[in-house]
Amino acid sequence: MTDIELEHLYFEWLYRLVCDDRYGGDRSSYRRLLTYLHHTDYRYETKPPHDDVRSYDGIDMRYEFGYEAHVDSRLIASVLDVRPCSMLEMMVALCFRCESIAADKAKGDRIGQWFWAMLHSLGLAGMNDLEFDQSTAEDILERFFKNEYARNGEGGLFTLHNTNEDCREKEIWWQMCRFLNENGL
Repeated sequence: MTDIELEHLYFEWLYRLVCDDRYGGDRSSYRRLLTYLHHTDYRYETKPPHDDVRSYDGIDMRYEFGYEAHVDSRLIASVLDVRPCSMLEMMVALCFRCESIAADKAKGDRIGQWFWAMLHSLGLAGMNDLEFDQSTAEDILERFFKNEYARNGEGGLFTLHNTNEDCREKEIWWQMCRFLNENGL
């Protein structure tokens, strides 16, 4: 397997985890948006302490993929670990965290549901392949990276409707837990 083939298989695996008919709404493709997120490094320099942990979780997705696809971890390390965690990896890993906290057998796997909630909160949910605008996506992510989103989290990963706290001052983990609590999940 070539490096390019491994990278392609990994992206397809991430894509399938969060983009299926249950969560995309319509049958539009979101490959352009997810490719963009996959090629954008997750940045946390101006974020609250401990948001760097989200990047470690994202990098762990590479090894989860390797395990599921029966790819040797040394190959994962030499091919996929040559770059920082991407925004897509961080978001998918956070979806796994949401699912581990809010798992409900009756509702099934909701990894994609968490992902779409984050895309919606960020303001990216409408960017299917026909509507994708890289300049707008760059602006949205730049505001997220700099914590320049609304006090209630809108424009970030989790919009909260019942909080007096300023989400921009809180870790992503805190925001996620509040989101799950607020939505009775």
